[in-house]
Amino acid sequence: MKAVIETLTRGVDCARFRHIFYSSEAFNREIMAAAKLKERVVREHVQLPDGKERSRLYIVPHVDLPAVIEKVVAGYAIAYEETSMYDPTSRTANVSIHTPGGDLLRVSAVNQWLPEPEGVRMRVELDVHVKLFGVAGLIERFVISETRKRYEVLERVMQQLVDTGAADEPQAAAANS
Repeated sequence: MKAVIETLTRGVDCARFRHIFYSSEAFNREIMAAAKLKERVVREHVQLPDGKERSRLYIVPHVDLPAVIEKVVAGYAIAYEETSMYDPTSRTANVSIHTPGGDLLRVSAVNQWLPEPEGVRMRVELDVHVKLFGVAGLIERFVISETRKRYEVLERVMQQLVDTGAADEPQAAAANS
């Protein structure tokens, strides 16, 4: 099942957006609280020789599962590792999600950061596939709904950090020292 999610962060360019999204401790702290994540750990963020950036996040969301889904996932941890490969030239990140369910749940996305006169639009082309007879569609719709909610929170947090300059504080402090 496919879905498209878009967010818009005003008053920011792609370079600052990237910095906040990938490097800001304030963003990590604020998104964790606002999205009610139990855990969000940046396991890796490296710049590769070709200029691309690879990031790995470990995320444990707080979700209220419908009873049908709860029965299906009993015994599995509700957690995932998100690996993204960001290409600054095309402003595109290919994202793959790895879950304890393995091939039973496959999630991937292509995230594009599109500069616009008022800021940066993030377009997420989400692809969710569940291999469980009888409940696949239900689980796919649930994953898409939860992902959409998280991106709505991400949009609010990004805008707040841009408006207040909170994500810039570590840079400003370093520049002043």
